[in-house]
Formats: sequence, C-alpha cells, structure tokens
Amino acid sequence: MIYQKEEFVEEGSDDEKFPVKRIERWQPVYEEGATKFIGSVALGVRTPGGVQQLPVDFEIDAEDLEEAFEKFEAAANPKVEEMRSRLQEQMQKARQESSQRIVTPDQAGMGGGGDQSGPIDINDLRADNK
Repeated sequence: MIYQKEEFVEEGSDDEKFPVKRIERWQPVYEEGATKFIGSVALGVRTPGGVQQLPVDFEIDAEDLEEAFEKFEAAANPKVEEMRSRLQEQMQKARQESSQRIVTPDQAGMGGGGDQSGPIDINDLRADNK
C-alpha cells in the first residue's frame, strides 16, 4: 500500500517528559484503508562521544490528529521504557565483555616499551611455571 505522509509537531506544551511531540499522519493514496498515526520522540543517550539522539517511533491508535496528540504520552511511554531497557541490557553486556578482556599496555595506547612480540600469554605469568 502507498501512503501520503504529513508531519505535525507540537512544541511548548506543559508536558515535561515530552515537550516536543512529533506525529506523522499516513493516509492511503490509491486504496481504501485506515489512516495511521506514527509518533516519534528522541531519546538522549550519553556516550563517550557526547549525547546522541536515538529515535523512538510508535503507532498511536486514534481516529484523528487531535486524538493522536491526546494519546501521544500513553503510546510513547511503553516504547521509551522498552528502548531504555534494551539499551541497559546492551551496555551491561558490553561492560561484561570488556571486563573479560586482557588489554596489554600496547593495546591500551601506553606504548609498553620493551618487547613488541605480541600479547602477553597468561600462562607465562603463573607462579607455578617458574
């Protein structure tokens, strides 16, 4: 199905959680069908490179544009929480993976000086091998 898409933005509302609400209205062009309302918010994610904006899109069950804006927060909340959960899981997994790696001084950008023969073999460090 082919849709015509229009974008509507509500700014400056008293809503502290979603001060900017963005809704797209998708109307079928050639066939009969229901109009879709797609809400969108940007979730700020703090990364080593600064804050990145992660888009979160969700469908709003509404008959018209006014109703879509009224139902915006109720439709957005579960999707935003789901995205936060997924991000936390990914960050936890990344932390676990990074804590299991052995980083040599050369890999960490510290130079390491001396022998440049490659990574350290953990078996060479065991006291019972001496």
